[in-house]
Amino acid sequence: MIQNYGEKIECQGDRWILPPSLTHDNLSSEWERLRQKMPKTGRWSLDAHRLQEIDSATLSFFLECLRTANRNQVDFEITSLNQKIKALLHVYGVAHLFDKIMKDN
Repeated sequence: MIQNYGEKIECQGDRWILPPSLTHDNLSSEWERLRQKMPKTGRWSLDAHRLQEIDSATLSFFLECLRTANRNQVDFEITSLNQKIKALLHVYGVAHLFDKIMKDN
C-alpha cells in the first residue's frame, strides 16, 4: 500500500500530474484548490503515470473532471493510466465513461 498522502496533484497549466496515491485522504483537502484550477478553455490532461492507488473518491474526481471538461467544451484526456487501475474502472462499472478520453502515452 502506497499511502503517501503528502503529495499533491501538480498543476502545470493544462497538464496535471497525479501523485502515486489519489484517494479520499488527499483529495478531500485539495478539492477546492483543484476546482478553482480546472481549465475553462482549450486542452486539459491528467497524467497518471505515477498513479498506483485509488478509491471511490478518485473515481468521483475523474467524473467531476470529465463533467467540467464537457461543460466547458475542453479537450480532456487521462494519460498513462496503468492496467490495474483500468481494471478497477471496470469493476466499479464506469470504464465505458472514460474509454474515449484514456490515452496510453
